[in-house]
Amino acid sequence: MRECCEPKSDRQEQLLALKGAPTQSDDARIAASRIAVESQTPHKCPLSPRQLEVLACLAQEGVEKKVAVALQCSIHTIHEHLRRARRRLCVDTTLACIV
Repeated sequence: MRECCEPKSDRQEQLLALKGAPTQSDDARIAASRIAVESQTPHKCPLSPRQLEVLACLAQEGVEKKVAVALQCSIHTIHEHLRRARRRLCVDTTLACIV
């Protein structure tokens, strides 16, 4: 499996930090995930900014339908982003992409 932009432990910490307080609004959580995406170095990361955003939001929400609503796109678009992220990271499961 190829490594993404950062070592796994740093990515895990970043995703866990995005989970934040449950009282945050959806807009604040989306903004937090976009900030995390923008802080990645795109030339080193095999994932697109939108794929990273979908994965970060999925780590927070846990359900693909909620991710689709939060990111204002269809569930099919979310599935396609996740499928391409799995392929780029050479893993079989979405969970492996998040961890």
